[in-house]
Amino acid sequence: DLSSSSFRRANLRDVTATAALLDGVDFRAATLSNAKLDSAVLSSSDLRGADLSNADISGADLRGADLRDCKLDGSTRTSVIVDASTQGLPAAGNASAKPSEDAL
Repeated sequence: DLSSSSFRRANLRDVTATAALLDGVDFRAATLSNAKLDSAVLSSSDLRGADLSNADISGADLRGADLRDCKLDGSTRTSVIVDASTQGLPAAGNASAKPSEDAL
């Protein structure tokens, strides 16, 4: 459980954190390219300016996360969980974000 930790500007390229509990984590300007974050809980995390290029965030919980100015080129983000407070997640051809039941 790394909840509320800070990895601001950290180089986490190629990290594997599948299904990790990362809610409220500060990832501002971090390098997470090629990361495996599938099914991770990233709710309320700050990912502003992070590099998530070629990362796998499929099935990740992004409720309340801030992804403004993120680099998401080549990322896999199918079935991510979002709500009305999720910011900055652009629609993409390989994305099928599903709202949480709370947001419906």
